[in-house]
Amino acid sequence: AWSVGEEPNDDPDEDPESNETWTCHALSATKLVSSTDRGELVCVDTNTGAVQWRKQADAHTNNQIVGNEKFVCYATWQGRPHAIVILDAVTGEPIADARPEEDWPVLGLAMMPHGALLILFSNAIHVMDPATGKSLWRVGTSDRFVPATMIVDEEGLFISADGRRLTKYDPLTGRVCWTTPPISNGSTDGFWCHASDGVIYSTCGEQLSAFDTA
Repeated sequence: AWSVGEEPNDDPDEDPESNETWTCHALSATKLVSSTDRGELVCVDTNTGAVQWRKQADAHTNNQIVGNEKFVCYATWQGRPHAIVILDAVTGEPIADARPEEDWPVLGLAMMPHGALLILFSNAIHVMDPATGKSLWRVGTSDRFVPATMIVDEEGLFISADGRRLTKYDPLTGRVCWTTPPISNGSTDGFWCHASDGVIYSTCGEQLSAFDTA
């Protein structure tokens, strides 16, 4: 067993905001990368607990971080512009910046099974090559994507683009593979999806549905 960091002082007079805290994490086969509320990223070897590298973000992070054995990606914001910073997972050195031309905040990040980086906005999804920061494909919606319905696996990207139906996108091209009939009344309250053994289970309101992922 191992631990990284220190427990805060047990002092009732100390301002809790003065203590640095972990905010989000990305776990891969041998690495745990965590960020703090001060914008510091720390990469730890999961086998030994040894700190492999530390890096201070150059701009405010928005608590979105993902990674694998090759790359660590996190979202930053400075005023209105948003950027995705891509680091070498082994050294922590910067590789590229991705700057999708979207006005909305980043809602989610995901590493796709084939190695691409997915960036979710309210009305658009960008998939980029993390080695270069260049776009591979983009899909949009005239409505709003529902983050709680997003599933990324070997078979594709699954997400609701309108709060009523679920759509499957080809992970390599963004092509729409299928869209379900309406499974909700348009309210995103409680709209949630999970994939298991080739089946997607979704809940919305009082309805429970199951779909073959193919």
